[in-house]
Amino acid sequence: MKNVIKTKRLWLRPLEASDAEALSPAINEFEVSKCLAVVPFPYRLEDARSFIAGALNGKKIWAIIYEGRLVGVISIERELGYWLARPVWGQGIMREAAEAVVSEYFDNQCYENLGSGHFVGNEKSKRILNALGFEPVGEVTKLHSLAQNKELDHQKMNLTRAAWEKRDNAALKVMQKQVRFTSERLEFRTFLDCDLEAVMDVMSIYDVTKNTLTWRFPPERAQVRERMSRNDKHGVALCVFEKGKLIGTAGLASGMLWISLHPDRWGKGFGTEVAKAMVSYAFHRFDWPCLEAACFRTIQPLYAYCKKSGPMKSNRLRFGRWPARHR
Repeated sequence: MKNVIKTKRLWLRPLEASDAEALSPAINEFEVSKCLAVVPFPYRLEDARSFIAGALNGKKIWAIIYEGRLVGVISIERELGYWLARPVWGQGIMREAAEAVVSEYFDNQCYENLGSGHFVGNEKSKRILNALGFEPVGEVTKLHSLAQNKELDHQKMNLTRAAWEKRDNAALKVMQKQVRFTSERLEFRTFLDCDLEAVMDVMSIYDVTKNTLTWRFPPERAQVRERMSRNDKHGVALCVFEKGKLIGTAGLASGMLWISLHPDRWGKGFGTEVAKAMVSYAFHRFDWPCLEAACFRTIQPLYAYCKKSGPMKSNRLRFGRWPARHR
C-alpha cells in the first residue's frame, strides 16, 4: 500500500514524531475520545508520543492533513479505524479519507473482508461506515471505553470486497482498476502487493525471462512492481492463477500481447488458453483496430495460436513474430 495517499482535498501521510504537538490537542476533546475504545481522556502529550512511536513500527496508519494541518488519523490493517478533530466535522473529510484508504486496501491486499465498528449512538461513524458499504455483523456486544471508563454497547461491522466494488461512486474507481475474469481452468486478475513474491519467483526463472523481449534477468523488484501495476487506457498487466496458485503473468500494451508462464505449465495447453482469454478481453476493453503478439518461434503454444488467429480468422487480429534469439 502507498505511504502517501492524495485525494481531492487531503494528504494522507505516515505519522511523524513531530506530529505529537498537533495530535494531542486535536484528540484531547471528550466529544472525540468518547467515541474511541482505547483512547484515554484527558489525552496528554506523552500519550501522543507513545502512540506515534508505535505507529512508526510498520503499521498502516496515516495522518490526515487538511489545509496544511493535522486534523485526524486513519488506520487500516484487518480493521478500519479513525478519528477526526471536532472543528472539521461535517465537511465530508473523514468519508473522503476513508474511501481513499479502503480503495488502497482492496487494490493492494488479497483479503476479501475488512472489519470495523462503532459504539451504539455514534451516528456520525455509523453513517460513514454505511456509506462505505459496511454491514452489521452479529448482535450488539459490550466494549470498554477508556475515555468514559465503562462498558458500552458496540456494533461490529464488515465490508466485503464484492460490496465495495458494487458502490456507485468511490467504488467506480476501484472497478476501473480491478480486473477479474476466468477461463476454463484459469483466473486472471490485476496485480496486488501480496503477489510480488510469487511473480518474482516465476520471472526469476531464466527459461521464462529469456523468452521475453524486455524483462531483465534476474528481474529487479522495482521493475516487477512497476510493470505489473499497469492498468490504464494503453494496457494492463495481469496475474494468472490456477486453483489459487499464481502460475504466470500476461498483459496487453498498446495493442501488443505478452505471456509468461511457469515451465511446469508448459506443454499442457495453458499458453493457448491464456492467449485466447487475453485476446477476448483485449477487444472487449480496448478500442484497438488489431492486436499483435510478439513472440519468439521457440514459444510454440503462443506461436501456433498466433498463426491460427491471424487475418485469415479475423480482420481485427494481426500477429507479428521475431526469430528465436536463443537456440
